[in-house]
Amino acid sequence: MHNSVFRLEYLLYPPPQTDNLASLIREPSFIVTPSLSLSALHKVARLNEGVRTQDDQCMALKDVDVGANREILLTLLEKYRDPEQLNLKGGKSEATALHMAVEHYNNTAVEELLTAGANWTIADSNDCTPQDVSMRMLMSMKGAGHEGDVR
Repeated sequence: MHNSVFRLEYLLYPPPQTDNLASLIREPSFIVTPSLSLSALHKVARLNEGVRTQDDQCMALKDVDVGANREILLTLLEKYRDPEQLNLKGGKSEATALHMAVEHYNNTAVEELLTAGANWTIADSNDCTPQDVSMRMLMSMKGAGHEGDVR
């Protein structure tokens, strides 16, 4: 959990766009990637996607500190838990954070988002709910001969 505070600050406080001193005093931003309407919840749900190591390599899933990710998610859910925030659609597929947690095998985020009240019946732009995404992934794993991996 050594980087959890830094990761949370990175998520909530985007870098200033100018050298203006006043811009350095910022409020936390729920929308952390405005061009895609991605919230801090979307980013945490995706675990390692887009996270870079010190040598600018994509972080491997095995290197993700899942405990720190959960701690960050719980901290975010203390502040951002109204239905509009929990169920915000973002990204190219207009997915919720719950869709992204399912797609990135982030079981902890799935549990915490559902506990916080995320709606599991919302469809993305492909008309898929988080449950549909889960079933599609399960079927592709079975089709690829990974029946032992499917729980």
